[in-house]
Amino acid sequence: MSDIANELRERSLRAEQEGEPLALLDEAADEIARLRLTDEERTAIGLARSVFEDYKMSRLHSAADEVLERLLERTK
Repeated sequence: MSDIANELRERSLRAEQEGEPLALLDEAADEIARLRLTDEERTAIGLARSVFEDYKMSRLHSAADEVLERLLERTK
């Protein structure tokens, strides 16, 4: 999978060098970078999921675990 944030920045730079500044691409790349989870955040989510697994999960914990799992999948 390519890194879309880097691709946007490269295209923006090329456009600027050709006299067509595309600030929107830089803004989009910055927003993508801002929304990405760090390795530490992904680790923390994984730890929370393992805690849920260690205990007999209530329905609330089970629902939270499903949300955390989808979050991790979506942010790979």
